[in-house]
Amino acid sequence: MTRYEARMCADGVLPENRFVSSVEAWDLGRASTMARWGLGARYGTPQEAEAAVVKAGRAAVLSCRSWRDFSAGYVLGRAPHFDDEEYGTWYTDMVDAHRILMSQADSPWLTVPFE
Repeated sequence: MTRYEARMCADGVLPENRFVSSVEAWDLGRASTMARWGLGARYGTPQEAEAAVVKAGRAAVLSCRSWRDFSAGYVLGRAPHFDDEEYGTWYTDMVDAHRILMSQADSPWLTVPFE
């Protein structure tokens, strides 16, 4: 994990000499995805899916301080599952998404408060 954090600092996902305090963002992101997939597969109602996404969002606010913090936790939680310290596309795709979401003026991460 420390090698990923060092790489994340080098890639600008984490500020220099910082670490990820929680990887819960990975699980919460997956929970939101599962709610959307469940809705698409007609396993639940739109109201149930919305409630699950809102619940995941509330949990994210309790475990992360900002969108940047959420993103770092998501990247660090995801990478070991798929990347095996290769820093391949499982890692770089998330770094690219982080950069886009943290730099585009109309990004929800810059226009929607993390609260």
